[in-house]
Amino acid sequence: MYGLDGSYGNYVTYVSGYDAGTRGSALLGFREWLLLKLGRQSSFVWSSLITELVVPGASGSFGHRGLDEEQNRTAVQALFQFLGDFLQDRDAERDGLRIIFRDYSSHFAE
Repeated sequence: MYGLDGSYGNYVTYVSGYDAGTRGSALLGFREWLLLKLGRQSSFVWSSLITELVVPGASGSFGHRGLDEEQNRTAVQALFQFLGDFLQDRDAERDGLRIIFRDYSSHFAE
């Protein structure tokens, strides 16, 4: 009754709650890491960046509410793949987080 139903929106809510419980430290750098994957600046939050990256023709502005069943499945798979890849990059080296921010800063320097 109160569990996750497999939807992208519920997983995003769960992961966001976990991040809030760590005062933002769990996902620190995740948005910047995703922007490096996207290759351009965006004002979207990380959850919308994921849909923008993996759902063809989707605008991150509609969020998870506009996803059909196949897009939802794709977004859920991408969420966990991206989280795993991000955590690996962040934790692979002692300075992994610093490297992410350095790459972000140099890529998007004005």
